[in-house]
Amino acid sequence: MTINGSVIGSTLVGALGGLPMAYIACIAALQGAVVWAYIGEVFPNRVRANAKV
Repeated sequence: MTINGSVIGSTLVGALGGLPMAYIACIAALQGAVVWAYIGEVFPNRVRANAKV
């Protein structure tokens, strides 16, 4: 910790910069693939075919 706050400021910026990447990684690993697989199985082929046009 310094008087001008450069160490604290750089640590805070580094921590806040990593939060979006951690959020995206968690969604991709936990929920992302499940949602796409679920959507693919829930809707009938007729509806899915219209959506891909």
